[in-house]
Amino acid sequence: MILVLINGKAKFAKQYGPERLTQDVQHALGQAGKAALTHSLEHLEETLRGHDPQSISAIVPFGGDGTVSVALTTAMRVYGADRLPRFLAIKAGTMNEIATEIGTLSRNPLQDIAALGRLMKSGEGIPTTHRYPMVINGERLGFAFGFGASSRFLERYYAAGAGVLVALRMVATYVGSALIMGSTIRNLFKPVTGRLVHAQGSAPMAWTFCLALTVRKLPFGVLLSTSGGPNARPVMCVVAGAPKLIRLALCLPLIWIGRLPKWIGLTRTEYTDLRVELDEPMAWHIDGDVCAPSTHIEIVTGPKVHFIELKRALKTEP
Repeated sequence: MILVLINGKAKFAKQYGPERLTQDVQHALGQAGKAALTHSLEHLEETLRGHDPQSISAIVPFGGDGTVSVALTTAMRVYGADRLPRFLAIKAGTMNEIATEIGTLSRNPLQDIAALGRLMKSGEGIPTTHRYPMVINGERLGFAFGFGASSRFLERYYAAGAGVLVALRMVATYVGSALIMGSTIRNLFKPVTGRLVHAQGSAPMAWTFCLALTVRKLPFGVLLSTSGGPNARPVMCVVAGAPKLIRLALCLPLIWIGRLPKWIGLTRTEYTDLRVELDEPMAWHIDGDVCAPSTHIEIVTGPKVHFIELKRALKTEP
């Protein structure tokens, strides 16, 4: 059985209509699965507890990266790592980098769900790939964590209404401000001070940017990480530092394709565990969700999660 978990509070569901969306997802699934509309974390957990994981052929969180993160966190808590079903990430949210990296077919999530139903019914083997999420403070699982400039950017992004056009306008504004060293870019890159503790030791930090990833790409295809990909290892790639803003703006095309010149002021390092100790409470984010300010954040790489590669499966479909 395919279990589709519809986040009733997600932007896509609200625009479509949660009840109508649930009906259309169920129609796309047919007899291959069940569409479950959830409106809270408690309801999501209750839904998962009502299904034996051995009866679930795939979990499909209907939303973007944040919805995948919340569904994975809850499923891990309910079922445990050893009994976790496969996941299908679809493009039904504001940010869909997990789905993009793994290879979802299209931007029409209903078509993808229907295609998965047909594949399950055919009985053919379905290819999967694995990724290792990070576990934040022993609770939340996700694939992209950050604080500093990235969390400030997301706070403004959501306040402005979210969406691709909003993001592009904000990026253009910040690039222009960087070229003249304006207050907009200086406020975005205000230093965050504290201490970073890891297996190799500890060191003081005065960073304006910190991003940890276990997937390869950022939104819009920015290839920043050394982690993730089809041969993913249980490590997180941390890109952090206090970049020189003019150099950062001028090097955006290089960063986009995975180059990170040292003279920008950013370092790229791999870790399996980290503890961030901040001098003042700071908001942080995981997979696009901005979380409450904190001074202590523990990050470790989590257990292997298997994702269905829908695009590759359909290429081999007879």
